[in-house]
Amino acid sequence: MLYSLTHPGDDFYKPYIDLVLKQPFEMNTELEIVDCLEVGGVKFIGDADKAEDALKRAYEIGLKF
Repeated sequence: MLYSLTHPGDDFYKPYIDLVLKQPFEMNTELEIVDCLEVGGVKFIGDADKAEDALKRAYEIGLKF
């Protein structure tokens, strides 16, 4: 799962994301969760371009598929 959030921190929504991963994905499906990436501070067009580390991590996650 990939989350882009307007909140500046990278783990502000961690409790919510953990819940979303568990229910319904981990508990009710046969899906394999490869990874989860939470990226904060992405509100406007172009903001993601500034998150170079997150983009690299997203690419690495994509290679796992």
